[in-house]
Amino acid sequence: MSTIYNDNNVYILGAGFSRLAGLPLIKDFMNKMRDTHERLEGYIKSDKLTNDRKAKIERLLTAVAQVFEYRLKASSVNYRVNIDLENIEQLFSLASLSNDEGLEHNIRRAICATIEGTYELFYRPEYDKSKRIVRKTEEYIRKAEKNEFDFSQGFFPTDNINFLKTELYTFVLSNLIGSSNLHPEQNSFITLNYDTIVERSLINLGLSFTYGISTHIHNPKTPSKYRNNGGIKVMKLHGSTNWIEAKDNSQSKNSGNIEVFPNFFNLAYDEIRDYTPLVLPPTWNKSAKGFLLDVWQDAIVAIRNATRIIVIGYSFSTTDNHINYLIAEGLRENISLRSIHIWDTSPKKVVENWSSLTPYSKSIIKEVPFNENENEVSLAKGKDIYKSINRGSSLEFIGKEML
Repeated sequence: MSTIYNDNNVYILGAGFSRLAGLPLIKDFMNKMRDTHERLEGYIKSDKLTNDRKAKIERLLTAVAQVFEYRLKASSVNYRVNIDLENIEQLFSLASLSNDEGLEHNIRRAICATIEGTYELFYRPEYDKSKRIVRKTEEYIRKAEKNEFDFSQGFFPTDNINFLKTELYTFVLSNLIGSSNLHPEQNSFITLNYDTIVERSLINLGLSFTYGISTHIHNPKTPSKYRNNGGIKVMKLHGSTNWIEAKDNSQSKNSGNIEVFPNFFNLAYDEIRDYTPLVLPPTWNKSAKGFLLDVWQDAIVAIRNATRIIVIGYSFSTTDNHINYLIAEGLRENISLRSIHIWDTSPKKVVENWSSLTPYSKSIIKEVPFNENENEVSLAKGKDIYKSINRGSSLEFIGKEML
């Protein structure tokens, strides 16, 4: 007999979720990649770098440059087919037909360098100045006095006893997961993004997570918190900037195991081995294969057991039919689903796409429109949206103001 789950939240995250960290959407990815090339050129001129580090940065420069060289060569295709070569999905869809392994590897490196470089640049200000301010509410103080929950991890004191500091995404994840009187495992994240924002935020909160990969191993340099410890599932359907496929003992061929690093630049700068990040470029022929089969199966189970599905920054476009089929398979045997929440700058369009996928669910869809210019306010200050999914924290988001 099937089990009914009354408080399982499944979060489906698209590029819009990571937008607040400065990470690119499809429409501006190529420009962010151009910015990355310029920054890497600046780094390599530093007198403080070793020759080894410079050589590794030059390798990344070569990877990014090859993407744009390919774009230039591909411009002739426009004489026959209408393709927007500034759209990363269309460019890499075309590149996937080349059967050029070197190009494929450099595409992956260029993608990861762009994502991680943009993310680290966004959080580069001095530690304290990169923090957001949150206010202790009466509810927070009351519960803290009773030891009902502890926000000691990921939240830092200020000179004012009524305020704390935290990073934006740490605060958002604390709201998505809820206070510790809930089982954190009642929250699952299905992400279409390559970045590690969710993992970093969970580590800030002192929470364990798992990628759900049966062949997962870790690099000796990787902190234990990134290891397969169980806990909250973070299912990365298209891979991750901090994954590579480990070599066998002879280092001559892939072992089939996944090796996890803290971040892409730790991998790119510190490893002497050949490496290719395990990400599936955003092309038309993305599919679950090899190491990702476990992840996709876990995602189907999570959707099957979901009480609420919360979609943040993902549109369910027709170009992602493989994701749509995965969701449809998960919903096929779901007897627990109560509501679907669409948090987006254009929720009506997302609802339309979702409704075409599962028409029966239209009556339980709840739209939450975000102001495109105030996403931070919408995601951080929207207490009601967290209450609507039976989550939230007893802290109030203030903003970037320093006390």
